Amino acid sequence: MNDVTKLLDGTVEDVKTRLGGLDAATLTAMLSAEQAGKNRKGVTDAVEEAYTAASSGGVHYTSATDRGDGTQAVTTTNIGSAAVTTAASLDQSARANVAPADQFDPAGAPVQSSEIDLDHVALDRNPRANTTADQNRIDFNDPVRSGREIVEDQLKG
Repeated sequence: MNDVTKLLDGTVEDVKTRLGGLDAATLTAMLSAEQAGKNRKGVTDAVEEAYTAASSGGVHYTSATDRGDGTQAVTTTNIGSAAVTTAASLDQSARANVAPADQFDPAGAPVQSSEIDLDHVALDRNPRANTTADQNRIDFNDPVRSGREIVEDQLKG
């Protein structure tokens, strides 16, 4: 039994207690061995988190690919320097101060004011742009009819 296998012996909590201070190479070997063996989610998550903490010079992504012969190839890719946000690092000292909606749009969605930059490239302000009238004529907001009935009626007409 090699050192990596010994590190993976025991419960998920046992393994987590052994992760502190391990180098990135050892953690990568541990991840590979765990994924090829028991593949416990708690262990893989903890090893990946320890790997990120142990690695300097950026965030790394580790993936395992089945070779087809019962073994896996593990690839670790540096995806650049970036701050890593984990649930534990988020400020959870106070509740978010989001006002409840007091208006609703015609489709029934709540309208809430926000300070979101609507011109941000990740937002689509006009999702129906460059669509045809036929693509936009079906309204699925009928509470008493199924989507199938609505589509059938619209395609008839």
